[in-house]
Amino acid sequence: IDATKCLHVYMVNNPACRDEVVGHNGLTILVQTLLLLTATSPDADVDVVVETLLLCLESEFVQQYPIERAFVAPLFGALQPHFVSEAATLTLTTALVAADHARYAAVCATLAGVMDALVLCLDEAEVVSAAALKVLRTMCPVGACQPSVARGIASANGLVRVLQWLAKITSVMPVQSQDENDEISVQEDLLTILNAFCSQVEYVGDVVGYQGVPILLALFTYQPRVLELSARAIAQLAKASPAVLNELIPFGASQGFEQILGNPRASVGTKESALVFYTLMGEHSSDIILSTAGAVALFGLVDDRALHKLALGAIGSLTGGGYNHRSTHRLELQHQVVASLYGAVLHPLLVGGTPDLDVLTLALQVVRNTSHISSAVDLGVVEAVVACLPREVPVLAWDVLVQCLQCAAATAWTHVGTLQAVYHHILTVLIDQPDSNVIQSLLRCLEIALAHPDWKTIFVAWVLSQQQMFIDFCEALGERLDRAYVAPRPGVEVGTLLAVVSALC
Repeated sequence: IDATKCLHVYMVNNPACRDEVVGHNGLTILVQTLLLLTATSPDADVDVVVETLLLCLESEFVQQYPIERAFVAPLFGALQPHFVSEAATLTLTTALVAADHARYAAVCATLAGVMDALVLCLDEAEVVSAAALKVLRTMCPVGACQPSVARGIASANGLVRVLQWLAKITSVMPVQSQDENDEISVQEDLLTILNAFCSQVEYVGDVVGYQGVPILLALFTYQPRVLELSARAIAQLAKASPAVLNELIPFGASQGFEQILGNPRASVGTKESALVFYTLMGEHSSDIILSTAGAVALFGLVDDRALHKLALGAIGSLTGGGYNHRSTHRLELQHQVVASLYGAVLHPLLVGGTPDLDVLTLALQVVRNTSHISSAVDLGVVEAVVACLPREVPVLAWDVLVQCLQCAAATAWTHVGTLQAVYHHILTVLIDQPDSNVIQSLLRCLEIALAHPDWKTIFVAWVLSQQQMFIDFCEALGERLDRAYVAPRPGVEVGTLLAVVSALC
C-alpha cells in the first residue's frame, strides 16, 4: 500500500511520470498488487490502487503497454465486490473500457457475475447507478458495439432494465427537471446503450415488447437534446425490422424526420438517420409521406458531400420502391425530381460522369424511376443515359435506356446524333461482345427504335455508311437466332430477335 501511495504521488500532475510508469509495465504490476490485496482480504481497502490505476490510464501509452491478458478477467472479478461500496471501482472499469475497448469490453462482457453486478447497480443510490450506467454506455460505442458485448448486457437483463428506466422517464415527458443537465446525461447514456440493440435483429422483439417504439418516439418528439441518439435508434430499429415502420409512421416519425431534413442546424448524424428512415419508407411502405417542402430539403442534401449518397439512395427508394411505383405520392415526387433535381444535378452528373460508381448507379436508379415522364426527354435524359453506356454500369444504363426510349418514342423527340450513338453502341456490343449480359436490353432498344418510322430512317441512313459493320451485325443476329432455336427452351430473347429481323426486312 505504501509503495502504491508513493507511486501515486510520483505521477500526480506529471504526464511524463505517468508515461514512464506505464512504459515499465506499471499497469500489470498495479493489477497484480490489487489482486494480491483482495486475495489476502476480501474487505481490503483498494481505493489507493484504484486511484493509481486511474492515473496510469491517462497515459497515451495505455494501448502500447496494456494489462497482460491473463490478469484482465481476474481484475474485473476483483473489482466487482466493491462496485457498490466504492464507486471509484466503477470509474476504473469505465476508464479501462474507454482506454482500449477491443481489449477490455469483450472480456468484461463474458463475465456473467460482473455483468449481473453492473446491472444490479442501476438500482442503487444515484452515485453508484450513474457510475454503473457510464460503464455500460462506454461498452456500447455508437455504431461499433461488439455483438458479444450486447449479448453480455442482454444476458444480465441490462436491455430490459434500460428500457424500464427510459419508460419511467418518458412517462412524464416533456422533461421538467430541476437539474436538467444530469437528466439529459442519463438519457444519453441509456439511449447509447439502447442503440447497440436496435441495430441487431435478435433484440428487436425485446425492444418492441418492452415499449421501445413509444419510448423512442417520445424522446424523438419532446427531447431535442438527445435527438441524434433517438433518431439513430429509430432508424436502426426500422432497418433491423421494417415491420416497425407500421408503428412509427402513423405516430409522427415521418414528420419529425422531415423537420430534420430542412433544419440547417441538424447534425450530419441526425440527417443520416433521417435519410435511412426515408429509404426504408420507400422500400417497405405502400405509400410515402413527404411534403413538397420536405422534398426540396431532401434534394438539397444531394449537394452535401457527406450525405449525397444517402440522399440519392433515399430519393431512388421514395420514387421507386418495392410497392406501387405509380402511387399518387410517388408520382408527385417523381415529377418534382424531374422539375427540380434532374436539370441541376442528375443531368450534369450523368453527362460529365463521376469516379464514384456508387453515385452514378444511384443517379441512374433515380432516372429509371422517372423515365416515364415525358418532360425528362425534353431535358435531355436520353442523351445523358447514352453518355453512361461506355462507363462501368452497362447493365443498369442499358436497362434505363430501354425505358427512356419507350417514353421518347411517344413524343416528338428525334435527336439524330444521339440515335446514331445508340446504334453504334448496339452494333459494337453485339459484334464484339456476343455473350454480354446487356444483349437483351440492347436488342430491346433496337426493337423500339426500328418500330419508330423516323428513327428507323435514321438507322438505315446511318448503316449505309457503315456497311461492313452492318454485315457483321447481321451475321451476329443470325448466329443468335440459330443458338436461340436449338436451345432446349427458347427464351424471351427470341421474340425480340424476330421483331428486329422483321423490322430490318
